[in-house]
Amino acid sequence: MPSRSDLNDEVAEAAALKRWLALVKVGSHADVQAALRDGWAPVNATDSAGFTALMRSCVSGKLLELLLSSPRCDVNAGASTDQTTALLLASRHRSARIVHTLLRRNALLSRDPSGSTALHKAAFWGHAHVVKELLSKYVVPIEVVDCEGDTPLHDAARFGHTEIVRLLLLAGADPRRRQLRIRRPPGFSGEPVSK
Repeated sequence: MPSRSDLNDEVAEAAALKRWLALVKVGSHADVQAALRDGWAPVNATDSAGFTALMRSCVSGKLLELLLSSPRCDVNAGASTDQTTALLLASRHRSARIVHTLLRRNALLSRDPSGSTALHKAAFWGHAHVVKELLSKYVVPIEVVDCEGDTPLHDAARFGHTEIVRLLLLAGADPRRRQLRIRRPPGFSGEPVSK
């Protein structure tokens, strides 16, 4: 049976988590900064959707630099629900600046449960500036296939993103590569992508 001290610790942790998530949600810069400075912020904790504060800031843009200034902030933390990372979210939500910042902080080129990479996300959603950022400054595998057998070139072409098709072809994507219909392997975990 847990001791009274253990129960008090659990209650305090739950209260800190609730307070932290509320501060992040409203984007209170001064309060988040104080929580990080004072050391009580559960920086890598996830909300009810499974996202960390950093993941939320990759979508909204708020608090990003502040969160990244914390040595405890894990740029590679995956969502508790599907292992989506901040880099995958930033690539989907069209922020080349955030993608650049995360990669400078050693974000891994990972995959989501469907096998999509950051380049897949940007190509699929038509974010040419993110594709350009990924291709111009980082070693990003361009022929990697997702669980549907699609490469980023397939995604860009399917949705008529001609600028992205051009960028991928200039980077060496093979236009003759056939799209394969494959199934996601059981237990696919979204491991980092190798070149």
